[in-house]
Amino acid sequence: MTKHIGSILLVFAALLTLTACGGGSGGGVTTNTPDQDSSSLLALSIGQTNYEATCSECHSSDSINFVRSINPDDCLVADCSTIDTLASFIDISMPVSDPQACTLDGEDSCASTTAAYILNGFSTEIANEPAEPFLPTDESIPTPLARLTNDEFVNSVRTLLSLPGNSPQMDAARLTLASESQVNGLTSDSVTQTLTQLAISGYSTIAVAASNDFLQDINSKGDLSDLLDCPVLVANIETNTPTRTCVQEFSKNLIQKAFRRPVNNDDTAAITELYDNIATLNEEAGNAPFDITAHKVTMQAIFQFIMLSPEFLLVVERGRTDIDNSNATSKVLTDHEIATRMSLFLAGTLPDDSLLAAADAGLLRDADVRLQHADRMMSSDIGITQFTILLNNWLGMDESLAETADINEVNTFIKNWFVNEQSFSDLYQATVAVKHTDGTQTQQPVGVLGLRAFVASHTSFPTPSFINRGSFVVERLLCEALPEDLPAGALDGEIGTPLEVFLNHAQQPCATCHKVFDNYGAVFQQFDAETSLFNPASQDFGTSFNLFNIGDVSTSVSGVHDLGSTLGSSQRASDCMAELWYRHSTRRNVDAQGNDDSELQVIANAWANSDDKSMRALLRSIVASESFITLYL
Repeated sequence: MTKHIGSILLVFAALLTLTACGGGSGGGVTTNTPDQDSSSLLALSIGQTNYEATCSECHSSDSINFVRSINPDDCLVADCSTIDTLASFIDISMPVSDPQACTLDGEDSCASTTAAYILNGFSTEIANEPAEPFLPTDESIPTPLARLTNDEFVNSVRTLLSLPGNSPQMDAARLTLASESQVNGLTSDSVTQTLTQLAISGYSTIAVAASNDFLQDINSKGDLSDLLDCPVLVANIETNTPTRTCVQEFSKNLIQKAFRRPVNNDDTAAITELYDNIATLNEEAGNAPFDITAHKVTMQAIFQFIMLSPEFLLVVERGRTDIDNSNATSKVLTDHEIATRMSLFLAGTLPDDSLLAAADAGLLRDADVRLQHADRMMSSDIGITQFTILLNNWLGMDESLAETADINEVNTFIKNWFVNEQSFSDLYQATVAVKHTDGTQTQQPVGVLGLRAFVASHTSFPTPSFINRGSFVVERLLCEALPEDLPAGALDGEIGTPLEVFLNHAQQPCATCHKVFDNYGAVFQQFDAETSLFNPASQDFGTSFNLFNIGDVSTSVSGVHDLGSTLGSSQRASDCMAELWYRHSTRRNVDAQGNDDSELQVIANAWANSDDKSMRALLRSIVASESFITLYL
């Protein structure tokens, strides 16, 4: 299996190359440009001295001969391509002979200055001239690059091999995937989902588990014949040629689905080479041409080769090249790229056969065709499940609370709200059963905000929960930023009851900042901090508070029902939801350049003017928009 291992390692090398090179605005690519504040001339000079004293013996003293690769077994915590991550690695592991010789201790520590010097190209000079503006051409247009999220990767593997959703081996392998960064609870952002050695290790574990699951019932020549849809295989037991041909055809179908595009000659050549290499190794080992174990090994290698290929793991959008590309800021997506965007957004997995067929026919630039497929996916079980997962993430739901606070109530609420196409305001104002501390329950118009699992998910100690909850409302439900001048520890726990802390904030110079989020959280204080059950008799914070900075609605509130009513009628809250889901659909959860702000406003307005203003209406507005099929550079 040496040659097969070599092929997989080549895939790994390609993946790492893609994370270290290329990419454009919005691309999920790490760069080696050091932070200029940390890379002052003095820091770089110190870093050079440290490097020459502690590193050059093993790594050479110049950039030409320096061994840039990091041992993946040592550097599993980061990609080691930023000052912080490389400095952390140096602090823990370097130099090998004495890991305590260059540590992280202060801003100008040995580890930080050494990392800055290395990432500055082994130079102590800082370029003062601004970089020339990049003017893209047809031949050199940078494209955004993002990896599949963990959920998308696992879902796509299951879809690719038609695996059941309850595989113990796959579930165990899922735990090996690297953790993900989130932007407002959503994880598809191309900037945050960079590729690391730890991520590759997790993908490999998933690929092995999936291959084993898929082939566990293939125990005979007949089973293999049925799998490959190759009846001639059974009749020709003296030659390997029919098997080779059948594997090629089987793999072509697999690649088209996995890579979300038509198969090309390079794909066929790669699979053929891999098959021939393994077949040669099997023959050298004395295996018979139709030894079922040998053939299962071959199929496992092909599956893993596909699942660890960059075109499976990464969402690469290049745009069309057969139309006018004179616009230096955007391109039109290809039909297969549109299909991928739609399916990952609405189903969290690979495009199905119907969507691929529409892409093959070149139909997906038509908004009406996109809407037909969007409606189909949103009505499917997988589409409803995908939406429920995403909304749970956005709401910050803690799945570990399933035992103590019924997470199923939240999921049922979300599904009904989505499937029944209830309005945006119903998310915060629908009547739900609220459980009380005395064991009773009442029907309250508080929507998801009053469900116990939601309240419990936003309680933290020792920080009074009104701070945690108020910050969540500001950032996640209104898309407002917390004050930039918050002092260190402003959101940390303080001594005293929540009321004492709340009143203390109102009397200090920091009151201007705290009033932005304290009042939002204070309305939740009728929910007990330990049990998250409702206590209607609790008046710890008086009878009413004023809401601040909600944008277009300002009113006094006396509880969660008033907050829900305010959010439900707020255009700012509505625009916030539109913005988060639009940016998620395009994998640009952060758009510092504001390339698509005007398009986003068009989508928000279309949703606001829809008949029911349901969540499905918002998703339809996104999918039907021209910006959804546009690649912004």
